[in-house]
Amino acid sequence: MEPSKLSLSRLEAMPDDVLRLIVSKVGASSSTDYCNAMMTCKSLNFGLDDPLIANTLNITPLVE
Repeated sequence: MEPSKLSLSRLEAMPDDVLRLIVSKVGASSSTDYCNAMMTCKSLNFGLDDPLIANTLNITPLVE
């Protein structure tokens, strides 16, 4: 493979809408998994200011 040709990973090749949906589903099932996903993958820069993620994030375990 030539160094001048950069190949995108499957994650990077997905549209942002699909990535937002995946991240929101992860956050709906586990807030810990959401935090781990955000810390390990910098290309997923969807924070709590995103309405889809803010509405579905399950923060109950963090409150208890």
